[in-house]
Amino acid sequence: MRLWFALLPLVACGPDEADSTGDDTPVDPNDPYAGLPEPAAPATYAGTCPNMDGTVEGFESGSKRDRSFIVHLPRDPEGAGVLFLWHGNGDSAANFDRYMDAESLAKQLKVITVVPEAGAGGLGMDWAVPPNDTTNDAAFFDDVLGCLAAQYELDLRRVYSAGFSMGALWTSWLVMNRSEHLAAAAIFSGGSDGSIFGAGVVNGYETPAWDIPVVMTQGGPSDMVIVDFQQMTRSMSTKLREDGSTAVVCSHSQGHTPPSGFDRWAWPFVEAHHYGMDASPYADGEDPSGKLPDGCVWE
Repeated sequence: MRLWFALLPLVACGPDEADSTGDDTPVDPNDPYAGLPEPAAPATYAGTCPNMDGTVEGFESGSKRDRSFIVHLPRDPEGAGVLFLWHGNGDSAANFDRYMDAESLAKQLKVITVVPEAGAGGLGMDWAVPPNDTTNDAAFFDDVLGCLAAQYELDLRRVYSAGFSMGALWTSWLVMNRSEHLAAAAIFSGGSDGSIFGAGVVNGYETPAWDIPVVMTQGGPSDMVIVDFQQMTRSMSTKLREDGSTAVVCSHSQGHTPPSGFDRWAWPFVEAHHYGMDASPYADGEDPSGKLPDGCVWE
């Protein structure tokens, strides 16, 4: 395993000693995050952050001045995590918001759900997945997270990303390039190392900065729109595993769609993780939720 973080052992101390992280900082035995590395701090937004609740429009990010997204808050946003939900090609934030029931998810998981509207892609892609220039969509993720962190007291160890189709390819890119912020991800028909005739490699694999647990789905040989999502899922999951990450692949035969009932097991997977854990509870073939379908394998 490459960079999963080991919990520092608690040592029995004498009356003049104290548990510490090794830098003379006392370890709080009641803090589940004690001694674990910190996620990267969110970037500071260059402009004035809008009210991060409801539908946000006209958000300036990168070279774009008209980005928009939907935000749902849990009952108490203080101490909440964040879950980004990225829609597929030709879809909209409003439709994906309803499909994912993002408002209920915010309360269920105690996260702030963010459903962005695409606006910076190319080559027939709603999101700027390589070989497109990722600059604007990467800045969009950074800026939205930065504004949320500026407005709310977030639990930055619980930042997640999920998406379907082209939104899953964008989540795959974030897993590979923003893992310093992410605790886990759910990727419904995404992956790496695809191809479009004449355009080169789509979403070429890059080793994440930290090991990151992901649950991925693929819908079989008919899971194809522009790219072969079955092939891309297999490629990314294999390379993540080789790099030390936990990658659970749930295969189904329903084609290019999230599998039926995914909400019963994908969100428990996401919720089970926080940044810096010494090991995923789903590692090595384990399913602590008892809810994963029979078609899920640790590839």
